[in-house]
Amino acid sequence: METLARFRPDPKLKDELAAIKGEDDFQPIGYISTDWFNDRYIGRARVKGRYADLYTAEWVSQLRPHLQPECIELGLPDFDLSVLMQAQKRIITQMASNYVNGIGSFDGIYYASRYGRDLENWALFEFRTEIHPIEIHGVSPNDPVLLEALDILQLQVPGPDKERSKREESPERSGFSWVIRLKDLILGKKSHEL
Repeated sequence: METLARFRPDPKLKDELAAIKGEDDFQPIGYISTDWFNDRYIGRARVKGRYADLYTAEWVSQLRPHLQPECIELGLPDFDLSVLMQAQKRIITQMASNYVNGIGSFDGIYYASRYGRDLENWALFEFRTEIHPIEIHGVSPNDPVLLEALDILQLQVPGPDKERSKREESPERSGFSWVIRLKDLILGKKSHEL
């Protein structure tokens, strides 16, 4: 979801292109280029470690004194959870990650996706986490997890007819539990196997 979200159609651009008279000779909006699949991999792995959940009250409180001055400089009135969740001020989330990394006792951070609270993101600090791959394979245009993400983001993969039929499935189904649900890794107070 996070990787593909940048391809979502911009409604304003879509309307502007539709208003142009003449033949459509541009790259279709809302389609993933077939080149995108080159050297793209998806997989599952096991890792152990301590992960900081930056969205808890304890972490927001701990980060506030360190990040509040930067927030003021960027024109934000305060540092709170909403600042961590917005895309416009990514420097703040990067600074939060650097702060946790600097503590030295965490292997990464957990943060929820902006594209749905049921989607989880885990950032592993480089050279600190031992990763044990279980399965790795190239991403294909027919991958069920990819197709689910495309449906959610309203994207398509170009085909002969430039259409992809939506799969019928329950809205409760989540293809994004790629390894396991990890909600109990709140502040990383103990080692967990992912």
